[in-house]
Amino acid sequence: MAKRFGFLGCMGFVGIVFSGLGAGSARAQPHSLFLSPEGSAQTMSGNPGEVEDEDILLYSPGQSSEPGLFIHDQNWEALIGDGDGDGMFDEEPTDVDALFVDPQIGSPVSVFDLWVSFTSDRRFASGTLARDGDIIQVLPGGDFLTIFSEEFFEGITATSSVDVDAFAVTAAGEILFSFAENEVTGSATLIAQNGGSDSILDGVVFLYTPGDAEAFILFAEQDVIDMVNNAISGSLTTIGDTQGLSLDPGHPGQFLFAVSSKSSQVEGTLFSTHLEGSIAELNGVALSGSSFGFSEEETLNCFCVATSQAAPMTMRLDTPDIPVSSAGDVMVHVAQGVPGSRVQIIASPAVLPITPMTVDERLTGSGLFFTDISSRLFQNTARSLRFRITLDEQGRGSFMFSRPASSPGLARVLQAIDVRTFEATYGIVAETVE
Repeated sequence: MAKRFGFLGCMGFVGIVFSGLGAGSARAQPHSLFLSPEGSAQTMSGNPGEVEDEDILLYSPGQSSEPGLFIHDQNWEALIGDGDGDGMFDEEPTDVDALFVDPQIGSPVSVFDLWVSFTSDRRFASGTLARDGDIIQVLPGGDFLTIFSEEFFEGITATSSVDVDAFAVTAAGEILFSFAENEVTGSATLIAQNGGSDSILDGVVFLYTPGDAEAFILFAEQDVIDMVNNAISGSLTTIGDTQGLSLDPGHPGQFLFAVSSKSSQVEGTLFSTHLEGSIAELNGVALSGSSFGFSEEETLNCFCVATSQAAPMTMRLDTPDIPVSSAGDVMVHVAQGVPGSRVQIIASPAVLPITPMTVDERLTGSGLFFTDISSRLFQNTARSLRFRITLDEQGRGSFMFSRPASSPGLARVLQAIDVRTFEATYGIVAETVE
């Protein structure tokens, strides 16, 4: 039987492969985590309400007590646009499988800086299909850029129809990844590394070096199990699959990972390859399942490390899809703003696709206007004090507007702007439906 890469041997190899990451200042620099839960979740404070598995959260251990919203379902609907051609803003990912942001990108990170992979295929307003095996970068205007295609991962592993479940890139350009399901490989090299079996388990972590013909198995699933057991002094025999990968900024040459196990010792915990398996630390905080400020431990579907930053100001509608048959009040909620700030709610007709534009270099947050600034509706809402609210001591505020009964398909894109700091939220859409 061909010898696969053993646990101890791999640990030594990791330090060699990732040696280009550098040491020193990385340990002292504070960091934040972008993350997405596997299912619906709730924070201890109850703010911002129920978090869904397509939402991306931002958490800074030691600096914030719980995660804040970064992107939520209503933002995704505006960003993706009308992918199925039915004239409605109802597209959003089923959930987010993988996240990565270049550590060299400074703070703050925009949604357009993130590399993501979705759990299932999703068509954008541009007509292009983002598949579950693609790593993409969302672009303004209902489109995306494919960074690594599903065919790329199939080619370097001799597999087919893969779904990427975890992904990261080192400073030297090596690619770490894991699949969402067991995959059959036709590669003789990978079969030999896999103990003679052509079935690659979903806990396996691959590493690919640019220029090579194939990826290789950096960690077999048993290696990942061994690292988890070493970290918790446990005796688990399974960990589900590898859910997330990121570089470990506190230990250059090592990386962080999460698994899908629902074991009380493991659920929601981040691990590091440091010391052949340990509980991950960020900003001096150990990241066990109870460390994230959720009301109960939540399995992380994906995560990535970024430079330290605060969660952005957000806005959300109570009812984004408004029945045409009923008139009534529509409530807009703003959260995570500067306490006491004055915020202007702006609006315009929603034209597919929404193409954000930068027209004022002072804009921060999303950094873009999502509304059509040439529209009369924008001019009216931007100038009227009736559309201005003052945030409370928690940085929250609400705005209510009355809507008469109307025809289906009437859509308005809404955005909030802090009139002092010029922080802009991502856009959301209110529309009437049958």
